[in-house]
Amino acid sequence: MLTLIDGNSLLFRAYYGVHSRLTRRDGTPTGAVYGFFNMVLPVLAAAKPNDSFVCVFDASRITFRMDIYPAYKMNRDETPADLLTQGVMIRTGLSDMGVPVLCVPGVEADDVIATLATQNTDGETRIITSDKDLMQLINDRVFLYDGMKSHDVRAPEVLEKFGVAPTQVVDVQSLMGDSTDNVPGVRGIGPKKASELINQFGTL
Repeated sequence: MLTLIDGNSLLFRAYYGVHSRLTRRDGTPTGAVYGFFNMVLPVLAAAKPNDSFVCVFDASRITFRMDIYPAYKMNRDETPADLLTQGVMIRTGLSDMGVPVLCVPGVEADDVIATLATQNTDGETRIITSDKDLMQLINDRVFLYDGMKSHDVRAPEVLEKFGVAPTQVVDVQSLMGDSTDNVPGVRGIGPKKASELINQFGTL
């Protein structure tokens, strides 16, 4: 099995999690590091001989999407300095454990994860993430894993959240928009109406 670790998703989730205030004696913040590896280490420990792992992080905020839509993610604050510090610590720790870390300039970690998941035809692909956007990748070979809740996310969970099949998630999101990424949807259409329309018409 190929396991793809969504580094940014886990880092942010750990940074804003219950252990966010942890520090070393010298004051160095470690809460995000602790939370990140709490989600990842159990999976690594349970690995089988033929399993492989890759962790993917964003190289920077600048991606090709900003050329298409300059307002993309422009509503976000600057990344806190202590989060950046812990990100470096996490990447170093992963490398020391033999887990490859990928950061590809000009594209998002999601794009790299989607490419690797699509290209892997040798068994299943598990994606450790809490990012709902990656639900569109789920099929009979690809599934998500929520490291915080320790459970798999497959087509039934997608249907429960979005009201549609994984292949239709992008259609629903296109209609409803995504305020997190500063992407507008169709005025007056929320998640419920978007899923109703896609179930009625099939596609956007």
